[in-house]
Amino acid sequence: MSNLYETDFHTWTQQQADFLRSQKWSQLDLPNLIDEIEALGKQQQADLPVKLPL
Repeated sequence: MSNLYETDFHTWTQQQADFLRSQKWSQLDLPNLIDEIEALGKQQQADLPVKLPL
């Protein structure tokens, strides 16, 4: 699974979403999934001041 993460990120994201929807917990790429969710949260937080009107 990690190899797909490194070689075809888009397909990896779709696969992870499918695993979540079908509750195939043991097939999730948890280390990379956790990293991506944390990165998304950090990016949203960093973008927040830019999105707020002055």
